[in-house]
Order: sequence, then C-alpha cells, then structure tokens
Amino acid sequence: MKHASQIQFGRPVEAVQNPSPQEGPDKWELLKSLTDTAGEFDLSHRTLSVLKALLTFLPTRHIPRGLAAVVFPSNKTLSDRLSGMPESTLRRHLTKLVQSGIVSRQDSPNRKRYARHVGAGVAIAYGFDLAPLAAMHTDLTTLAQRARAKRDQLLALRDRVLCLRAAVIDLQGQSPLTDHIARLARRKPEEEALMKAHQDLTDLVDNHPTSAPEANELSTSDNQNERHIQNELKYDLDPEGTDTQMAAHAERFDAENGKMISLAEVIERCQAYKGFFPNIVRSWRDIISISDRLAPMVGIDQPVMHQAKKTMGAEATAVVILCILEKMESIRSPGAYLRHLIKVAMSGNFSILPMLRAVKSGNCQLTT
Repeated sequence: MKHASQIQFGRPVEAVQNPSPQEGPDKWELLKSLTDTAGEFDLSHRTLSVLKALLTFLPTRHIPRGLAAVVFPSNKTLSDRLSGMPESTLRRHLTKLVQSGIVSRQDSPNRKRYARHVGAGVAIAYGFDLAPLAAMHTDLTTLAQRARAKRDQLLALRDRVLCLRAAVIDLQGQSPLTDHIARLARRKPEEEALMKAHQDLTDLVDNHPTSAPEANELSTSDNQNERHIQNELKYDLDPEGTDTQMAAHAERFDAENGKMISLAEVIERCQAYKGFFPNIVRSWRDIISISDRLAPMVGIDQPVMHQAKKTMGAEATAVVILCILEKMESIRSPGAYLRHLIKVAMSGNFSILPMLRAVKSGNCQLTT
C-alpha cells in the first residue's frame, strides 16, 4: 500500500493519473448555479469562495464519481489558496458547507485527510466528498434558472421605478418620496418595496394636474391611436404643405445610403416613451429632447450620449434611445449596449433601419 500526501496533491492519485472528464457535471457550472441560488442555502460569498477552493483540487472540470470525488487538502493548504484566510474562519465556512449538505466530510481515525491506494485503485479516501454537490446538479439548475428570471424581473421593475421617479421630479421636483426611492434603488431589489414605490409614483404621475389630460389621451381607444398615426402619415406624404405642424411631422433624416427615416415611423414604432413624456411630439427636436432626458433614466451617462451624437448624429442617437427603452427588459446594461453601438458605427457597420424595424417584430436583437 502507498500513502498519497494531501500536502503535495490534495487529490487521490487515481484521479490525477486517470481522469474521466465526462463522468459528472461541470464543477464551475455547478458553482455558478449555487452562487445564483445562495440565498436558498443561506450561503455567504466567503463560504462559496471556500467551496471554489475545494473544487480547484479536482484536476478536471467535471466532478468524477466514487472516491475520486474526495479532495483532501490540509487546512494550511486551503488557507494558502484562499490568500491567507485564518484557519478559524476557514473551519467555520467548511462546517457551513457540510451542514448545508453541499459536501460531506469523511474523517480518518486521526482526523487527517489523505487517500490510501491498493495497486492502481483508491481503497479509501478521507477528506471532503464533493459527490453531494454533483448529485444536486438537476435541482440546482432549475433553482438557478428561476432565480435568474426573478432577478431580471426585479431589475426591470427597478428600472421602471427609476424612470417614474425621474418623471415625478420633472413634474414637481424632488421630495422625501423621490429621495427614499433613490436609496431603495441602491439596495438589493425587493419586490414588495419596488411594487409599492411603482404604485406610489404612478399615482403621482396620473394625478398631477399637468399630466392628467395626457393620461386621458393615452387611455383612449385603439381606433383613436390608429387615427393619430394615420394623421401623422398623411403629414409625412406632403412635406411641402404650408401647415407648419404638418411639415414638422414630415421631418425626415437620411439614415444611410439615401434611405430616409420619417418622424411618423419613429412615433409609430416607439411607444414606450409616451409613458413618461405623453405630450404630442411635433418635430425631431422634440424627439432629441426626450431622448436626452430618457438617457440618464435608463442608466446612460452624458459622455456616452455625447459620443453617440458625435458618431451617429443627434437624430439617429435619439432613435436608438427610444428603441432601447422599448427593449429594456432584454438589455441588461443600456450604457454598455450604446457604447457597443458606437464602436460598430465607428467601424462603418452600424445600420439604424433594422434596429427601428425590429422593435415591433418581437426580436430582442435590435441590430443586424
């Protein structure tokens, strides 16, 4: 028999010499799923970092079956791999992992961690068994998918609350409520608190004297909305008319290669901005002004907007902002998304027409 030192390897010799990478689930995918569902198991980030350190003693990405799933690094080795975590703290987090059922502990008679081999096989191994984590694969994947969907819903709700907060500030200035909501948005999203904030802000917008007429206009029938769009299209067909309002609705700009985008088409396809700025849009100047006010509400900084206008033009940038607002639930970071579009535009490959026309298609990919 031979003794494999946990100080030198921290793993059974069998697993090092004959790894079977497809035997079990991917250890890093499992760790990611567990991180997303940490609240379900009452795990802290430091406890997860200890688990990550244990996983590094497996030589492959996949957790093998049997005794090969047992790792046996000493506390000193683990502490060194965790940038000098005190052993008392390390023991506390290891205990938490065992109590949570994520790993199991196989203690030797003298409480040392090692493996004994007979020939080429592992006869017995003492240490931390990662098999329970592998067995949680299916349940963890399901829980993680639910947790990510819930998180995305809460983030989208928080974005809507922040947009409403900005609209309320525009209507009546800052107040204790808007200050409270600013603090609320900086914390971890909580559905109940966000829903209450959303309702409170919506009531303020709906009941404000200057917004009530537009709110009534927004609640009119689909037929009225359809007539409104048809009227805009009529204006667009006669840009040489003498009516200044009609000419304003007919404004166009050259998107690319002589292809024109009309104000009417933008208003028809982009509707979400009306929830915050319901006044009638009469010109591209109005659209640009609205986009400038929407940008910080959705998390786009002024320098990024300035660069976008410089690269794409003010009208195209305004259309991009309206399209981003339409797809807020599909775009995790609007600021990063706009920076990406700026780079594409600088390379000469950006096309705004497919982006605008994808808004109502149900396609989450705004650009081609």
